[in-house]
Amino acid sequence: MHNDEDKTIDKIKESLDFLDSSVKVERPDLMKFVDLVNRTEEKKEGGKNRQFIIFVLTAVFIITTETYSFYRSFAFFAAVQAAALICVLPAIIFWVRSKNRQVTH
Repeated sequence: MHNDEDKTIDKIKESLDFLDSSVKVERPDLMKFVDLVNRTEEKKEGGKNRQFIIFVLTAVFIITTETYSFYRSFAFFAAVQAAALICVLPAIIFWVRSKNRQVTH
């Protein structure tokens, strides 16, 4: 039984050696990696710019809506503020709880 296992291991090693010798592996040029890193950095920078533009447009929309609702109807303004507070409170509570659970060194 031990002899059969040795034969099987030898056959596996021969097969792996054959695969290693038959497959040609080319090392990529260093400049390909540099180019890949540069493209990734450009994409990240573009994403940050897009997020900033979306943030500014959203802020302008919200501030405009809030200002309009304040002058138009104070009751509607108060209702929007209450809804915003109700939406933000769970996020703040979650953040505080997760902050307290972190281990500090």
